[in-house]
Amino acid sequence: MKDQLTEAEKKELKKLLEDDDKSQDVSWLMVDYYYKLSKKQNPYNLKCKLCTITHLAQKCPNTIFQKEEEKTKENTESYAASYYNW
Repeated sequence: MKDQLTEAEKKELKKLLEDDDKSQDVSWLMVDYYYKLSKKQNPYNLKCKLCTITHLAQKCPNTIFQKEEEKTKENTESYAASYYNW
């Protein structure tokens, strides 16, 4: 039966498929770090560690992570405001 996988092969295949489903860790880009810097500390408005190395800060593809963080922060603040204004 050459068409069937052994148990070891099935486990290995399952592990590979699970690894593909995991999201990639982007913390090394330091998006959070640059987002929290003031204008004085970040005069060139860099958005990630790769700005000015592989792309321009104005065309940074990693601004998506900052927008997600802003949305989460906004939702948290609006929930808190609505809760305390009861």
